[in-house]
Amino acid sequence: MTKKLKRRTSVAIVLFTVLISIFLGGAPFLPTVFDQVGAFSESLPSFSNHLLAQFTPGTMIHKGLRKALDGPAWADLDTWLSRFLTLGGIAFSGGT
Repeated sequence: MTKKLKRRTSVAIVLFTVLISIFLGGAPFLPTVFDQVGAFSESLPSFSNHLLAQFTPGTMIHKGLRKALDGPAWADLDTWLSRFLTLGGIAFSGGT
């Protein structure tokens, strides 16, 4: 039996087919995911306040949470989520 396609070509075809299948299968759910991430990023401030309210002020857990929530990583989370939504929207519209 003779080979008609080189290995690289056949692997590229299979990979392309799998990626297209994943994209087309997940495309209908992307708007819902983007909406959920947007809603999550909008509720972050109330979530942090609710979380802090669960612990007595002045305790070690409360102080640690306060330090973590006031840190730069938490403040940048909203920025990163908005970037994710923007880039995801661009990728989705470009892919379709």
